[in-house]
Formats: sequence, structure tokens, C-alpha cells
Amino acid sequence: MSRKSWIQINGQLIPKEEYHGTNTRAKDGILFIPDIEPFVSPIDGKIINSRPQLRAHNKFHDVTHYADFSPEYIEKKNTERLQRLHGQTKADKQDRIEALKHALETQHRR
Repeated sequence: MSRKSWIQINGQLIPKEEYHGTNTRAKDGILFIPDIEPFVSPIDGKIINSRPQLRAHNKFHDVTHYADFSPEYIEKKNTERLQRLHGQTKADKQDRIEALKHALETQHRR
């Protein structure tokens, strides 16, 4: 007895081999993505000529290209960064509360 894989969409089970999703190109044929244009790495000054070389470079330097992130993610991180810079994070607020408690305790001991 062979095993079968299914995909559930809107409550209906569809055999995996019959599902092509909303990607109309799957029916049209193979999609080729051209290689990247060579560029100089701003990190180490080496020339990057291909996608595999870029992946290896990013992994070696532990970096990620900005295009890998959605605009929403970038906006969220910018907001978090500004909150940290202005001392508006939960940890910053808690630190201020602790500092005030400490100052009050110190005043009452005198």
C-alpha cells in the first residue's frame, strides 16, 4: 500500500501531486532567474560574482541582505531601535521604577 500526501485548502483535501497553487508559471514551464550583477562587498572589498558566492559571503560574515526583510519588519525594527534610543522599552521603564524605589528607600533611611 503506497502512502499519499494531501494538502488541505478551504476544508478540501487535494492530492499533493495535483496541486499547483496559485503560481500559474508551474503550468507554463520552468522559471529562470538570472544571476546577479557583480559588485564589490562593502564588508571586505571582495568582488561577488554569483548567488552561491553571495550566500557563502553572507554566511561567513554572518550578515543578511536588506532585501531579505519585508518593509513591515524593517519598520518594526526601526520603531524598536528608536524606543531603545529614547529609553522607552519595558526594560528601561522597569529600570527607572527600580531607581526611583532605591532613591526613596535611601531618603527614608536618613
